[in-house]
Order: sequence, then C-alpha cells, then structure tokens
Amino acid sequence: MRRVSCYIAATLLLCGFTNIFAQKKWQLMRPGPARTTAKSFASPAAQQQELWQLQTTLPGNPVLTSVKAVSRDVAWTCSDDGRVFRTVDGGKTWIQKTTVTADEELYCIQALDSTTAFAGGAGSLVGGGDAKIYRTTNGGQSWNAVYTGTGAASFWDGIHFFDAQNGIALSDPPVVSGNYLIVKTADGGATWTPISNPPGANTNEFGLLNCFYFYDNLNGWFGTGAAQQGAIAGRVFRTTDGGNTWSGFNSGNTGFVLDVRFISPLVGVRTSTSSPFLTRSTDGGQTWTAVTNLPITGIQAMYSAGVVNTASLNQLWVHGESGQNFTPFILTSTDGGVTWQEQSLAAIPGYSTSHMSAVGFGAANDSVQAWAVTVDVVNFPGGGPVLNYRAALGTTTTVRERPSNIPAAFRLLQNYPNPFNPSTTIQFSLPSPLFVSLQVFDVLGREVEMLVSRKLTAGSYEIRFDGSKLATGIYTYRLHAGDFIETRKMILVK
Repeated sequence: MRRVSCYIAATLLLCGFTNIFAQKKWQLMRPGPARTTAKSFASPAAQQQELWQLQTTLPGNPVLTSVKAVSRDVAWTCSDDGRVFRTVDGGKTWIQKTTVTADEELYCIQALDSTTAFAGGAGSLVGGGDAKIYRTTNGGQSWNAVYTGTGAASFWDGIHFFDAQNGIALSDPPVVSGNYLIVKTADGGATWTPISNPPGANTNEFGLLNCFYFYDNLNGWFGTGAAQQGAIAGRVFRTTDGGNTWSGFNSGNTGFVLDVRFISPLVGVRTSTSSPFLTRSTDGGQTWTAVTNLPITGIQAMYSAGVVNTASLNQLWVHGESGQNFTPFILTSTDGGVTWQEQSLAAIPGYSTSHMSAVGFGAANDSVQAWAVTVDVVNFPGGGPVLNYRAALGTTTTVRERPSNIPAAFRLLQNYPNPFNPSTTIQFSLPSPLFVSLQVFDVLGREVEMLVSRKLTAGSYEIRFDGSKLATGIYTYRLHAGDFIETRKMILVK
C-alpha cells in the first residue's frame, strides 16, 4: 500500500516521512495506539432509531475513500483498488461498470450528474508519482486519464466543479516541500491547466484527502498536514478569487486539518487530529477559535465534515471518535457551528467513517440526502459499508421510540398541543418494520417539511415538529407506511 495509508493508522503511531510514501496517507490521521478490539457505531441513547443508517455493504469490502452526493437519487464513491461505484436509486443499489485503473489507488471523487464524474489518483503503484485525474461521460462505462500531475509526490486530494464547464483540482506538491499543484478546467474537464501562482508547502507538508471545499465560485479552502505531526502545524489555505491565488493560515493547533466546511464566505469550521479538535472561523479562515461545550467528552479526533447551504437554512455535520474504544459519533449544527447536537449512528463493529457528502433536494431544497463511506480500522485494509442519512434540513435529533409492546395496528395520533406555538409532538405506531414518510403540508398542499423518510422498526414513535419558521395557519401532516396512509390537521397560532 502506498502513502495514503497514513490516513487511518496514526492508530499505529504516526509514521515518519521516510515511509510516508510506502503507507497510505490516511493512516497518519488516526491518533492513538493500534486498535486490536472491535468498536462499533453506537446510538447515543437506547430506544432510538438511527438517523445515520447502514444502507448497504459493497461487494468485496473495498476501502471506500470518497463519496459525492449529486442529488436525492444519484451518488458516486471510489475505492483504493481503482474502482468507482454509482447509485441512481438513492443508494439501494451501487453498480461498478468497469475498473477505472489498475495502476493507481483512487482517493477523491467529483460528479456533475449520473453520467459525468471525475476521480483523482494517488500515483503509480510502482514507484509512486504521476498521479492522474480520470473522467467518465457515460456513467462509468469507460474512463480516460485527462491530466497527469508529473512528479514523484503528486497525489490528488480533491476535485471541485463550479458548474458543468468550470472546475478546479488540488494535488500535493509533486516535488516534496515544493509548490502545491492546482489545476483548472474550462471545458468540462477535458483539459486542465495549472494556475500560474500556486501556494508553497512548508517542509514535508501535504494536502489531506477530500479536505478541499468551495462555498461559491470565489471562496474556497483546503487543509494540510505534515509528516512530523505536532512539530509542523497543518494549515488552512484560502482563496477569494476562484482558486487563482491562495493564502495560508494557522488553524489553531499543531495537528492535521482533516476537513473544512463553510456556510458563508466568512463562517466555517475545521476538524483536526489534535485538540482543539473542532474550531470555528468568522473571518474566512484567517483566525480560528475552539468550539467548546460539545455534547461528547473524551474526543480522540474529528475527521470528515459535511454541509448543506440554502437561502433559508444551513446545516453542518462532523464525524469523530471518542473514548478509549474510539467510539464513532456524528454531530450537527444549524447555527454555523456555534452549538452542536449528537445524531445517532448505526452499529457497524470495527468501522469508522472516512468521508461524507450531503446534498439538499425537494421543491424548496428543504430535505437532505447524505452518504458516509466507512473503513475497517481494526482489520485494515477493509471497508464496504455505506451509511445513509435522509431527513428534513435542520433535523438535529432522532425519532424517539417510545417504550411499549409491538403495536397491533398502524396509528397516527393527533398532535399535542394543538393549537401550538411554535412546536408540537406527533406520535405514530407501526406493527411491522417499513419504510416510513411523515410529511407536513400547507393549505395549498405544498410540502413544508419532511419529518421522517427512512425505514423504521415496529414500535411506537414520537417526533417534535418546530413551526417557528412558518406562518400562522392550518397545516396537515401525513403518515405513509407501506399501504397505510393517514392525514391529520393541526393549527399553528402565533
């Protein structure tokens, strides 16, 4: 395995620069001693239905390194054995059309739709370097190398497209400690040109997998680390002109910057391997402040992050691990990273999230479809499980299952209180496990919020509906589970 293995096993103690090209870069990003016992994703409280559910496990248990959510139905993911998988049915099935490359491991992916996608390589499996960007325009049936980052240390960390024609990609310095390689395209990824003034790296500094994010066409960021973690701090690089020029800033500690996500050109968060594990910026990444009062204690590290930005609301997610058993967790924020709440995770013994991607959908862009790909950190290399999240934008807590016996029939109860201001509780019962949707509509029949959209086990449930952003009026809520459909009215009075 190549240097990218450093991403998971600083678990195995941080590898030095002499062997960084022989191990995977992502093993460097996992702190602590080697893990010899299985751990699992764990729900934060008993009797809760997980928001982040195990959707499927891909055949052959590939090490999934990156995922891109394109729409409610379409997503792509790549693996370190040169394969790419695609779903066009919301993740129910993931299909590999062909192997992209037998010569490189793939560590970042970007997609425009169900037909056009890009994958970034880690360099030749023999000797390293000369990492390539691959492109498909036929849904993954065939792939072509469209750019080669010439140099012994080139390694593609991220690819982003502003629109169907214009994109940008980031590689590690092709020469160790030299300038980063940043290339742009204006013809849909057919050809790429390096920028004329790339930022320089500190000694032994490199970019981090998938830590490359643009808020809009002008404002973007990427994070870095160094082989001598702790001696040389990772940095956050920022551009305000679409990636033509970049400035580097300290991120608030001496660890790796594992991910950066912003909800505006000024406000964003970064995750790290070292304390403070989560920091927040309000000046575009120039300065960073530790986020405190998190609902998790004993944090070991924070890794991947995701964001959905709309005109009316934005939501952030971060993944990390805590405690001596490295228990995974996901936190979410709807106020720009000021406060955070924990979301529940499916139990997958031995696995940890390597990357996540979320996208808004719906008539008002008010629902979220997200995927997280995982890797086996106990028996590395191994992977395959894919987590799925689907809920209303702004959902912070899980649907809570009420203690009871299995119900004998479907029931949708009247909300209480009713009338209400601004929130109310809705209860329902399922006699068997089914895919459930619970939606709220206005008097014109327009969906105003998707409260539940996932499979639930048999039982009785309750969920809190917040109408603080809605106008006074009559609303309906509808439960759809299998062949059962029932609708009730509720009144919001402000």
